[in-house]
Amino acid sequence: MDALKLLTTNVKFKNKVPQPSIKEKEAKKLQGITKGKAKVTGNNPVDPIEEFPEGILCENLKKQNITECTTIQRYAIPTIGSKRDLLACAPTGSGKTIAYLFPILQKLQLHVPGGYRAIIVAPTRELCEQIYRQAEKLSFGTSLKIIELSKSNEKIQEKAPKLREKYDMCIGTPMRLVQAIQTGLSFEKVEFFVMDEADRLFEPGFIEQTDHILSACTSSNICKSLFSATIPSRVEELAKVVTVDPIRIIVGLKDAATDSIDQRLLFVGSDTSKIVILRQMISNGELKPRVVIFVQDIERAKALYTELLFDEIHVGVIHGELPQAKREEALAKFRKGEIWVLIATDLLARGIDFHGVKMVINFDFPQSVHSYIHRIGRTGRAGNTGQAVTFFTKEDGEYIKLIAGVMRSSGCEVPNWVMALPKPSKEMKKKLKKSPPKRKRITTRASYDRQKEQRKKEYIKKVKKEASIKKHNEATGDSGQ
Repeated sequence: MDALKLLTTNVKFKNKVPQPSIKEKEAKKLQGITKGKAKVTGNNPVDPIEEFPEGILCENLKKQNITECTTIQRYAIPTIGSKRDLLACAPTGSGKTIAYLFPILQKLQLHVPGGYRAIIVAPTRELCEQIYRQAEKLSFGTSLKIIELSKSNEKIQEKAPKLREKYDMCIGTPMRLVQAIQTGLSFEKVEFFVMDEADRLFEPGFIEQTDHILSACTSSNICKSLFSATIPSRVEELAKVVTVDPIRIIVGLKDAATDSIDQRLLFVGSDTSKIVILRQMISNGELKPRVVIFVQDIERAKALYTELLFDEIHVGVIHGELPQAKREEALAKFRKGEIWVLIATDLLARGIDFHGVKMVINFDFPQSVHSYIHRIGRTGRAGNTGQAVTFFTKEDGEYIKLIAGVMRSSGCEVPNWVMALPKPSKEMKKKLKKSPPKRKRITTRASYDRQKEQRKKEYIKKVKKEASIKKHNEATGDSGQ
């Protein structure tokens, strides 16, 4: 690796010149997701459609200003409609949710009491909520009943099992669905089973729960569909086990980002320089709301939020330790434009769709190619363009080749010296994915000020503890002697 180049170069990868006008560019991106080619393999694949079938579902899409099928929708809708098992890989923002909801709702047609007939599994509560909202919009005016399985309504259904028979479609995380099965929920009538972000659902921590849910789907007439923006080879092998004679649809290049995103690598020297460079970008007007900033863990999300809270940029934060109500509040404010910059962990990288996200900043280098693709996929969605900036330190340099490969396959020009860098070994990639590197804390305050604040916190904690002991002693009549 040429260390001098890493230390002195801000690597900017843009689409090939000459650059088209903004209007031409937008038209090209829209054409790419609607008329792009797909690689379809499998026995007797179903012919693609050219437009949405007429009917109430189509009318509901028109109300959302959705009039053209995207590539994944053209191929997936007739495949699922023919009840063929499916493994689908398409870029972020290409319309995968509608690609499976439309044919399922179309086949279910009317509400039929007796239990769930369709199950949608997604890895996060936020993604489940988004799928539920789209399903409600799409099924408006039909008699179909849809439920998102949450902590509150799960308890209600547990007390009144008959309520479960009211719904045709159930959407939930693996944990919620497993808990429901354990309380008597039956999946024996399920006709359609969808795994959204399938690669995540086959990872350790989810795979056992996913297997439990699949085992509960006992119908011989079930249609299984697996969707994601990234499908590693390991997931393809597992997919072959859980599906029967599947059709495989790959839109664009496998494990590539959409070409609607201008991607840039920015060398920041060290972790301590990141906050300074981020503030420079803010002061230079480079951050155009709305922006999502990704960090590698919860503590760093909290720290960056604290640093930017008083910078007058309308910042918010979302991570796994926040109560669900606070997470939903942050997402709602971001959608409304009340929050301009949203700091997030990889919790937000999967499937969440925000209209109008102009930029994604990887404040901390992503731990895998798939993480990178999903992170930057929060922008450049549905034919819109976006920007993605990835900070990297000298320590991150040995992993740049991974990201550069994605950039080149997405239509970006990458300097030859970057592509000449050695690929990280399998062991290095596994190590990075398993545990992120230790990074210096996010702060611009002097060490003395931090120590002073820590001593103050410890003093307050000590005083509170002494006051609590004194109050307890007074209540029990114990003098402490």
